[in-house]
Amino acid sequence: MVCRDTSELIKIVLDQDERLVDYSFQKESCGRVIGDEDLIGRWLFGKTAAAILDIDLADFEQIIIQEDDLKHFLALKHFVAVQKGLAVLLGRTPGGLDDGCSVEYIDNSPDRLEMVARLRPW
Repeated sequence: MVCRDTSELIKIVLDQDERLVDYSFQKESCGRVIGDEDLIGRWLFGKTAAAILDIDLADFEQIIIQEDDLKHFLALKHFVAVQKGLAVLLGRTPGGLDDGCSVEYIDNSPDRLEMVARLRPW
């Protein structure tokens, strides 16, 4: 029997200066995690959330170099997921249950801000 219960989760961690220090992007199917890699952190870690949101997808595509088409596609998908999550986290777009990126969890401690959100299919 095929499981049709799939969703994508983005976890974003910012430091006290709103710089990206960690992220994970994964797909879940029937309660099991499918893939949880950091494909683009080396290009984004240390940048402010606002600076990442200002990067155009076409410009980012020129920066990344991937070995094959699948990794290239997945890197772009990670980038769009990070941007969607950051837009919600900074209040630029809504993050309710009916939105493209819905917040599941936020932890705001003195030294970091962490959010987990569920993404609707593209």
